Amino acid sequence: MRNRLPLMIALLLLLAGAAVAEELVLPVVTVVWPGKAGNLWRSEVLATNPGPLPVDLEIGPFLPGVIKASDPCMVPSPLRRELPPYSTQLITAADLSFALGCPDLAIGGLVFSAVAPVSLVARVANVTGFPNDPSASAAPISGFGQQIPAIPASQLAVPGTVYQVPGLILDANGCIGSRFETYLYIANPDTLPVDVTLQQSQGGTPAGELVLSGQPVVTPYTFKVPARGWKQLLVKLGGGPMGPCGEPQLLDLFFTTTGPIAVVGAVVDRGSQEPRTVLPLATTQ
Repeated sequence: MRNRLPLMIALLLLLAGAAVAEELVLPVVTVVWPGKAGNLWRSEVLATNPGPLPVDLEIGPFLPGVIKASDPCMVPSPLRRELPPYSTQLITAADLSFALGCPDLAIGGLVFSAVAPVSLVARVANVTGFPNDPSASAAPISGFGQQIPAIPASQLAVPGTVYQVPGLILDANGCIGSRFETYLYIANPDTLPVDVTLQQSQGGTPAGELVLSGQPVVTPYTFKVPARGWKQLLVKLGGGPMGPCGEPQLLDLFFTTTGPIAVVGAVVDRGSQEPRTVLPLATTQ
């Protein structure tokens, strides 16, 4: 047995070294991102290791939507954070800023990877009116916000399935002072572009009108998300610029994809500036 012990240890080390890292995709992350009504959004991430061994968490790459850096900093590649056993660590707003190269502002998706199961939950908070400075603080950020989970690669939306984004609230295009605003965030971690088709029913018919980030479209509507890229859509009901306002409507949207993507919705109550997270569901026939 003693003679076999070194061989067994060597084999275990070899197997550990051969472990394949699984990616987790955070559909949206913000660094000093200005929003409507004077809002200022920042993100932080709670990283949990539920296992008995330390886990190296690799942070990046960033899937850019918008990023501007007047004085970028040098970031080690890859950037890693060790998670002790059975523990949760805070990846602060300052940590995320450093991971993205110290931008003046940024919004997009973010990929993490680890060779053992971990849980990652982001908090995107509106820090307007709160005195603490997240760029220099190791403490959790203050402000109203929403939780957004990072999605494991094995749970991304994939071709061959129709996905439902349930319980969205849409105002008509052209309404002055919209009471609710609905956004879709789509992150593509793949090295190839992905086509996403947005529709207003599971089967794609009948056709309907939406306004996506100011552009009127007829659904089903297909758009492209670049390789290692990201897209944000502000979704409104169709209608002309002077169309009727009426009451906000509860609506489910549906989508298909030609490649693996992470999708999350956000419904913002413009009265309180409070956002609500909406996660897609895989539909069944």
